[in-house]
Amino acid sequence: MNTKNNKRYKINCEKIETAFLTLILNHKYEDITISQIVRAYYSKSDHWKRDYFGTRSYDAIVLFTEGEIEYHFAHKNVVARKGDILFLPGNMPYSGKRHTDSVAFFVLDFTCVSGQELEKLSAPAVIT
Repeated sequence: MNTKNNKRYKINCEKIETAFLTLILNHKYEDITISQIVRAYYSKSDHWKRDYFGTRSYDAIVLFTEGEIEYHFAHKNVVARKGDILFLPGNMPYSGKRHTDSVAFFVLDFTCVSGQELEKLSAPAVIT
């Protein structure tokens, strides 16, 4: 791995950490503890869409590296674009539509200590 990629990775990690802390502080939680990182993956697609309302198995942090997706939730719509970080609660139904030719993002699926679920943080939230 070259230095340029390492530098990009460090910036992304710092941005995720800052966004996560911002989300917590804005919702008056002092701390949140991730009990398990379930998986981390990268996805790039020119056909991403979710026509139906469904839930995720886990809470997720999504870092967008390309494109734009509009997510639809029961009481709120959010748009996530390149450079944004999206927090998705595992039990909150959503659908979504891609607004660009393609989208790409990193996903970190995780669980929190009981009682600290993202759903209690009024997520979904997009940090730009």
